[in-house]
Amino acid sequence: MNTHYSGSTEFEFTKTELTACWECGGGFSSTGKAQLVASADGGKIKPIYIRTRGQLACDNHALFVVQLGDLIVQANHHRFDFNILIGEIVKFEIDQFGRKFARLNSINYFSQGEWETNLTENFVELVKAAKNKATDYHCRSVYWAKSE
Repeated sequence: MNTHYSGSTEFEFTKTELTACWECGGGFSSTGKAQLVASADGGKIKPIYIRTRGQLACDNHALFVVQLGDLIVQANHHRFDFNILIGEIVKFEIDQFGRKFARLNSINYFSQGEWETNLTENFVELVKAAKNKATDYHCRSVYWAKSE
């Protein structure tokens, strides 16, 4: 595991005190970002809530219960020049202002046209979904979720 790059993402507590993160994001004219939530092996998780009303463009789309070891994929681009973090949730923290953060350790990081290490097969579709969401103009939909 690569740990020289780490990141964080916001989380929240559900009404029953479960820790949860949002799949969110979308694209604009020449920029975009996306955050996807996945199981530890890169698989899809069933969301506990999918937003269908209100401001949806490039906003929160699906809420997932997460635990230590689950993955967060963050993709940002400017004119299709991507930075992508595949991060493992290693700790939940609340700062002095009451903001909630999930600390991420890097599994792999893409920048300047290459991955730190070869992308493993189980993350290929997950990364593709993150890139598609980040480039989806005013995205209003969920890209990486288990359905029944």
